[in-house]
Amino acid sequence: MLQEFEGPGCFVKFILNESGIFFFSAQFEHRSMKEDALSYEDNYQGNALAGIVKKHMIEIRNHEAFAMERVQALVLRLREHPELGIVFQTPTYYHGKNL
Repeated sequence: MLQEFEGPGCFVKFILNESGIFFFSAQFEHRSMKEDALSYEDNYQGNALAGIVKKHMIEIRNHEAFAMERVQALVLRLREHPELGIVFQTPTYYHGKNL
């Protein structure tokens, strides 16, 4: 996955909730990617957040079902993960606010 960060403007996307995280190529739309217990849909439907990992930051889209505290807890768990922690040490934003 980290190879995706080579070059300017390159990034990967993901969907996320308490059951897990699923990374995929930026060429796909969040709503088209489905994984066990993870589904992002337009208009706040679905049970997962949509996010983008860029070279120097992570953006997580707003979702009505995910309060700021819930998203902060998810990101904290990711930061503590032995394999994902390095990615999520990058400044992470939810609804325009730095977590």
